[in-house]
Amino acid sequence: GISYREKNRLFGWVSLLTLLHGGWMRIPLLYGGGLRLSGSQAIASHFDAQTGRPPLIPDDPASKAQVEDDFVTYNSKLAREVAVVSYFHLLPERAPMIACFGKPITEFGRRALPYTYGLLRGIFRLLLGLKPARAAQASARILDQLDLVDARIADGRRFLHGNVLTLGDLGLAATLAPLLLPPAYAGQLPAVTSMPAALRALMAQAQERPTAALVTRIYAAIGTNDG
Repeated sequence: GISYREKNRLFGWVSLLTLLHGGWMRIPLLYGGGLRLSGSQAIASHFDAQTGRPPLIPDDPASKAQVEDDFVTYNSKLAREVAVVSYFHLLPERAPMIACFGKPITEFGRRALPYTYGLLRGIFRLLLGLKPARAAQASARILDQLDLVDARIADGRRFLHGNVLTLGDLGLAATLAPLLLPPAYAGQLPAVTSMPAALRALMAQAQERPTAALVTRIYAAIGTNDG
């Protein structure tokens, strides 16, 4: 229920803009109206008291520590593994990826993409170490994390931390959505049928897990303000 306007920018350029506006290259950055909130945890902490719902970051120290650890595990460590396996398989698909990268950004960014895509692909390959062995390792680590989450929610809990949505849930859902494709997900991806077979196989395995139902539940809760 808090109004905001989202601006998406091309990789690299977005880091310079966040630095300019006070985010020190951390995304997301929320600024304006006297605010400069850098990173998801800072944004959640600031607005928790204003939403009229249970906080995304609990108040008691033990629960807070668990949720913050979840967020780092999923939004940082697991996110890197998802990025590795996704970009390893998708970056060679030049035309579909230019369309995906370009759709949410500015007109100037879209016009520049055909000329900068090679450089962008090279930067991703360098930063993520995109090689076959690294992609295989990433796939294995993703499946290991799915095992852990499946076990954690086997007691029937609604979300990771019980029956209340937390920042840890959001980190998990945002990270796994490109592989699980929950109905409410609106990210830009090539058509699944055009993706390489190895990536489709990983997605199919992931979508059969109980964690996939959890991620669908999280996206539904976000859309309805439920939880």
